[in-house]
Amino acid sequence: MVKKLPIINNPGLSTECYHNCRLSILFAHTQFHSWIRSHFINLKVQNENPDQFPMVRMEEHLDIYSEILSEELIQKKKSWIESFISNLEEEKYILVFLNWRLVPSSKYFMKEDIIHEAIIYGYDDKKKIFSGMGFDVNGKTFGEFEIPFSELDTLVENTIEHHLYKEKWFTFYGFPAVSLHINYYPDKVVDRTKLFFALDRSTQFDDNVLKKGSFANGHYVYLYLFNYFREIMTSQYRLSSKEYGLWNIIQYKLLQHKKLNIATAQQLLHENRSDCGDIIKILNLYDDSKRELTNLRRLSLKYQQQSQKQIIEALCQGYYKVYEIEKRIHALFKNWLVQSKINEVLLAKK
Repeated sequence: MVKKLPIINNPGLSTECYHNCRLSILFAHTQFHSWIRSHFINLKVQNENPDQFPMVRMEEHLDIYSEILSEELIQKKKSWIESFISNLEEEKYILVFLNWRLVPSSKYFMKEDIIHEAIIYGYDDKKKIFSGMGFDVNGKTFGEFEIPFSELDTLVENTIEHHLYKEKWFTFYGFPAVSLHINYYPDKVVDRTKLFFALDRSTQFDDNVLKKGSFANGHYVYLYLFNYFREIMTSQYRLSSKEYGLWNIIQYKLLQHKKLNIATAQQLLHENRSDCGDIIKILNLYDDSKRELTNLRRLSLKYQQQSQKQIIEALCQGYYKVYEIEKRIHALFKNWLVQSKINEVLLAKK
């Protein structure tokens, strides 16, 4: 017997592991596209280590999925094989943490211990293999792989035997193995209330960017990055080349996030045939922001090769330009959301 649950291999947030795994499920069901676009409007940044490139993340965390996905610890039956097949037959996906040093399709194979999650979404009883999605497999950032029944069983046992306590902080992220089951399908329109309150939270900014614990959220993330690169340009602070990998990941994440912002605005435009002049302006501004972020990614790679001061100056100018664009989007977007609610009130009076 062959069974495969719906899955998307490029949900678009590959730099946020717990989001990407769950979104690979949700994006495969069109009913969830509006739910996805009702979230992820904000980024946040925090300096967790002054010697490290600032870590930019999505504002939302794992708990946003609790309303739509049931997540249950999987109990081992006679074997993990039997447990996983049983869950798949019940239309439940499997999220499991493995040591990718032991997985032949992983880029970490025989190199280093990397405990990371994967989604198991199908099996082939005849070939005795599971189908999965994981990070850094088969030459892809997030790609498909197949793994024999017996090998996956051994890998899960290895995780529990050798890493259960080493990685105990991951327990609320689905460690070591949980099932994911869709609770219900939400409305097929963008939730403007969620968007409004997300934008309303975009008020935090700490300009002491080299201080451990400094932070920013919403459109202020770009002002934070402007200040960070200005420090590189004008002070004694120097970013180690060892941080270029993280820098590139963050730059890619900014572009991924912008594509999601654009999809949200496009759906709002589709849902509102009238009174959408501001949404068209927002879309145009998002395009400007994306274009500038694309250029910043190019400049980042160029600086990493040449380390020229004028490139840092261009990076500073670019991040400040994005901040100005995003600040304008924030004001327009919030005003449009308020006005659309007022219009609903006025319509209800008639």
